[in-house]
Amino acid sequence: MGKNMNSVDRMLKTFRGEKVDRVPMYDYLFQKELFVELTGARPGAYNISQAIQCAKALNHDMVACFIGTDENFETTIDEDGQYTD
Repeated sequence: MGKNMNSVDRMLKTFRGEKVDRVPMYDYLFQKELFVELTGARPGAYNISQAIQCAKALNHDMVACFIGTDENFETTIDEDGQYTD
């Protein structure tokens, strides 16, 4: 177990079931208020670049990136700010 591992080493060791210096951290559903506070941008639908920027600001080890969707995929945000996909 190394001390002060970087994110890549931490994630690779975790995937291999090896000991790491701490539990790797990641998330992909950031609250809008937190997102605005950290990045200065208010997100709409999922945006990979914005998710990476927020994860970096939180010093996370990984960020989930969703690439490619069905051609009928739609997202909506209603008047109350409820996101649906």
